Amino acid sequence: LEAATAAAVAAWHRQLVRRQVQQSTWDPSSNTSRKVSNVLRFMPFRHKEAEYLEYDLLSLVFAYLPFRTLGTLSLVSKRWRSVATDPSWKPELIVLAWGRAGLTGLPGATACPRPTLLPFAMEREVLQVCCCDEATLALTTDGRVWHWGMSWLKINGITNEPTCLEELSDIGAIACTVPGYFHGREAARGFTCAAVTRSGVLYTWGPNHSGQLIRAEATGALATAAVNARPGRVSFDRHNERSEDDRVGKVLMVACGRMFTAVYTAADNNSGSIAGNRVLTCGRFVQEAPHALRAWAALNGLQLRQLAAGAFHCCCVTVTGELWTWGHPWGKDHANGNLLAQGNEMTMDQDATPDVDNPQMGPTHINGLEVHPGTFGVAHGTRLPRRVIAHAPHEPPMGAVAEVTCSTYSTLAITVDGKAYAWGDCDGGSLGHNVGECHIPRRLASLAGLRVAHGGVCYTNGAAATEDGSVYVWGGAMWQGGLGGGSDGPQRVGFGGGVPPEYKVSSVALGSWHGYLVLRRAP
Repeated sequence: LEAATAAAVAAWHRQLVRRQVQQSTWDPSSNTSRKVSNVLRFMPFRHKEAEYLEYDLLSLVFAYLPFRTLGTLSLVSKRWRSVATDPSWKPELIVLAWGRAGLTGLPGATACPRPTLLPFAMEREVLQVCCCDEATLALTTDGRVWHWGMSWLKINGITNEPTCLEELSDIGAIACTVPGYFHGREAARGFTCAAVTRSGVLYTWGPNHSGQLIRAEATGALATAAVNARPGRVSFDRHNERSEDDRVGKVLMVACGRMFTAVYTAADNNSGSIAGNRVLTCGRFVQEAPHALRAWAALNGLQLRQLAAGAFHCCCVTVTGELWTWGHPWGKDHANGNLLAQGNEMTMDQDATPDVDNPQMGPTHINGLEVHPGTFGVAHGTRLPRRVIAHAPHEPPMGAVAEVTCSTYSTLAITVDGKAYAWGDCDGGSLGHNVGECHIPRRLASLAGLRVAHGGVCYTNGAAATEDGSVYVWGGAMWQGGLGGGSDGPQRVGFGGGVPPEYKVSSVALGSWHGYLVLRRAP
């Protein structure tokens, strides 16, 4: 406390001196500035309240103290209360963490049953957090990427404290394989990671058994653990040489499935037109042969707000709120709901937009991307991109989508008018409603009357944050549980650590047994 006080006094003194304005020698009138710095002000302006020594000193000292003490400090006097409630000296971004020991990034790798302030995020403002099953990646505002928890190559063990990835700088967005259960999960070699710089350069690292890293040096005989273990820059030169009409320019967004990577790119001619924007994937969705980097014609020229991946399917949201899905409808377990929200395709023959690259394959199939096509007839195999328009009987359509998040067998969409919809597999209450095999978007009725702003799903759990700052969780009633605590419907979660009321949740990230809330200070 003594060191903090000394530092605060020194900082205040420097600020006060910088505020002094020199006065000409022909007007030697004295004021307090001369006593402080031997420099005269042009006129003895009246001080504002924030310029008083006591106010500045208190705000600088309070910045070194935990948020949970502000309630007590505000009881000392009116001045202390005005400083404690003043948002101007508080950080713009903070992060709350909760979950199992060794996963949260909290000091000492401690467990935490409810969202609690993450000290790491007080030292470095965290802009984005993404989770895998037992690992976390964090992007700070200075463009650096940090990791803790299980390594992306499981053989490398666990890192308890946040560790910077020195190969990455000036990063604008990060992604990793979505968390969640699936058949064969225990045999998985790790998870795929990706980062995009602010200038549009893509980096990938992690397992590469399906070519999802898109790095030439990380495939074939050169795919050694040493190559895949560290971030490497992706070059699209080979693809551009092979396909002049489908050139890849600057990468704008990236998403990672279990065995594929999706990227949203701009044209490489710097024209600024969205006509050359494309969505491409590389790898495989389930058990089909891996595909090389390819564009999805139905998505060409779309202006996207978000690109998201589940384990076996992909989603994108346009700036006008249209939701598109493609990939495999069920993943490795066809007893689940349709991951693509296109209805029960086990009992219906739906038409789909033809693949202009392979028109001979018909409207619903892609050459090389089929698994036992005779098993379920036309309802089996990887699907082309289609807009989600299906909705429950006697209910209005979902409406414009603001945000979408995916796990292995569940998807959650938040609309611009604050409604939450979920579909997929409802094991353990993971969807927040009581429809078991959910093939189309279903609204979470228990959140009716609340304006939902952000959400997340993982394993058999889900979470949603409302515009008033409240957070609700659900699920976790089957398999290995999770943050939902076994509740059938959304239950409100209390925060730990005395979060000031001016902070509102800006994003939700869930792992299988841990989670994070990124909060932004209201202007």
